[in-house]
Amino acid sequence: MASHLGEEVFWCPSYGFNVTKAKRILTLKPRPASEVDVAALIPGSVGVRIDRQHAMTTDLTAPIILVQVEDPKTGDWLRILIDGHHRLYRAAREGVVKLPAYLLTPNESLAVRVS
Repeated sequence: MASHLGEEVFWCPSYGFNVTKAKRILTLKPRPASEVDVAALIPGSVGVRIDRQHAMTTDLTAPIILVQVEDPKTGDWLRILIDGHHRLYRAAREGVVKLPAYLLTPNESLAVRVS
């Protein structure tokens, strides 16, 4: 996770997502967390640097944050984990099958995107 003008940003190959702004949206527009499959998120997290010691101290009850991005080739909506990679690592290591998650809408996802 990197900083962008003092804010927390998760960078993908093409662009980033402002995690700080996503958390503000979730504070202003609360919603219930849903459950997501840990195994389904692991492939998208390959290559993310993890501090393993820190990961094992994270709170698995704190919802992770996902954004939605349209795949330009298929038109399908993809979910990208922007906050919670350490929780995902811990869940996978401990055999936890599901994690609580907040899913931003496509418009909210676009609003937190940075280039």
